[in-house]
Order: sequence, then structure tokens, then C-alpha cells
Amino acid sequence: MEKVVFAHSGGLDNLVCIHWLQENEFEVITFLAQLGQISYLAPMGETAVKLGANVANIADLRRKFINDFIMPAFHAQAIYENGYFLSAALSRPLIAEELVRIAEENNCCCIAHGARGIGNDHIRFENCIKSLNPALRIIAPIKELALHNAKDDIKYIKEHKLPVDLDKQALYNIESNIWGTNIQLGGNLPRTLDAPPRDTYIITTPVNETVDKPALIEIKFNQGIPVSIDKKKMDLLNIIETLNEIGGHNGIGRTDMIENKISGDKIREIYEAPAATILYTAYQTLSDMILPKEQIQFQPALSAKYAELVYNGLWLSPLKKALDGFFNEIYPRISGSVKIKLYRGTLEIIQRKI
Repeated sequence: MEKVVFAHSGGLDNLVCIHWLQENEFEVITFLAQLGQISYLAPMGETAVKLGANVANIADLRRKFINDFIMPAFHAQAIYENGYFLSAALSRPLIAEELVRIAEENNCCCIAHGARGIGNDHIRFENCIKSLNPALRIIAPIKELALHNAKDDIKYIKEHKLPVDLDKQALYNIESNIWGTNIQLGGNLPRTLDAPPRDTYIITTPVNETVDKPALIEIKFNQGIPVSIDKKKMDLLNIIETLNEIGGHNGIGRTDMIENKISGDKIREIYEAPAATILYTAYQTLSDMILPKEQIQFQPALSAKYAELVYNGLWLSPLKKALDGFFNEIYPRISGSVKIKLYRGTLEIIQRKI
């Protein structure tokens, strides 16, 4: 029996994949990364075993995610198109790295994922896995089954009588980690797009429901790294968690955008990224004070290219590595503090100090 390691995230499509792999006589090892998502992960591992997985691995990779993936993109000031801080895209090379490691340690012949054949993640996973170990075969059960959406997944689950509580599953594709939440509202865009329902958002309070009192915070940077909030030293994990809470409470970090996928198709995405929004603003205003004019004017094109490479699953490309070299020369120069007022969905810089 061949062994396969499967990238598990807990969605309906993932449950279908685990069942399909087991039915096709694979010995299934699942891997689920704790990256700061809201969901409880242990029950997802238990469900994977119920569906036929032999082993369900869960690993807390939050700090590795922040230090090795979020911070390089942050120092590059990489934002995709009109407001995506790349929260999900940045997680894919980390997950791929762990999948390859587990596959090699367990003598697996292949890696499987739950991405659909037309989606961004299909390309991201396959680009990263092939770069890390081209000998590993890649399986995409959802593509093999030709399941195109959540309704197709539900049909499969019902036909095969899988032990899944469909009442607790969301029909929207929702993904969250410590750097942001994204809610995919649909692929084929109609001509009219209405405002999303109130309960679409997960971590941010609607602006009209935020408290009518400004929140003042001071963020200090030391050589490009956030080190404290209101003079209280914290590690990066606690800083991001704190800013997500404060920013979300004040309605900061919402984006409703039409996004161009890797394939060229357009999709509507809802993003929430309070901490990323606050930190990018603070870092940018310090950069404007410290860096010379020529560098400030030259950098945006490189930041945009960096974001495009990350979005397209080219984290391990030579060009991305070269761009890291450029930004690594810059960020150690960014030290100082920024005082920001958060009020009803808005950010205002109150004080800059270097």
C-alpha cells in the first residue's frame, strides 16, 4: 500500500479528499498546521481519522510562519493589487515545506492536497512542492473527481454517507490565520455585487457598531521589527494578536475587492487584516522619514513584484530570493515609534519619532 501525506485544513473538500484517498487504497497521513486560525484543530484531526486517515498530524507553526514568511513579505511591503496582505498565499510555502518533510520522513510516494484544479492553491502547492522535491508525485483528488464547488462536495458526502455534520459547515470558502481572514464569495462574477451580509466578517466589528471613542496605540520598531505596543515589550506573535484584537474592535482592516486570480479569472474576496493594516501603515510612515528619496520612489515597483511572486506561488524562485536581498539591506535601518489613532474604521498617524 502506497503512503500519501495530505494537506488538511478541515473544509468539506478536504474531507472528500481523505475519503477518496482511503478508498483508493492509500495509507493516509494528514497534516494540519496551526497558523493562528480561529477553528479548533483537534476535532478536525479526529474527523480525518474517522474518514480513514491512518495518522493525523497537527503542528503549531505560528512563530515560524511569522518569522520566516510574514516578516520577509512585511519588510518588502508586499500587498497584492488593492488590499490583499497575502495571508493565505504566504502560508502555502510553509505548509508545502512541512508536507515534503513529513513525506520524506515517512517514505511517502506522494503528496495530496484539496485545492481545486482551477484555483490559486493548486498552482501554489504544486510550484512549491516541485521546487522542494520534484520526485514526489502530487495528487489532487478534487480535480480527479471533477468537483467544482461546495454543493458538489455535499453531494459526494451524502452519496457516500460520510460522518460529517453538514449543518456546521460553511458554504463560503473561509480561511483564517494570524495574518488575516479571507472569505471567498464566488467566482463567476455577476454584473451587480451587493454588500456582503453582516455576519460575513469574522474578526472585525462593523464600523457603525464600533465604540464612539478613539483608541490610541504606540508601536515601536527596532531595526525593522515591531518590539512593543504602548512601551510594553512583546514578541511578534503577541504583537500581532494584540493588534488584531484592538484593530478588529475598531473596525480596522476590512477590504472588499475584485481580485485577479493566477488563471486570469476574477473573483470577489473579502479580507480582514487588522494587524497587517496597522503595522504596514506604521512601518511605511517610518520608512518615509528615514529612507532617501530615490529609494522611496524605486521601491513600490519591487514591492508589487514581490507580492505577485508570492501570490503566484513562486516563493522559492530566484527572483524572489534576489528581492529579499534588496529588502534585507533596507529594513534594519527602520527604527522608531509611531502613535496611531484608531477610530471607526480609520487610521490616523498622531506622532512619528525616530
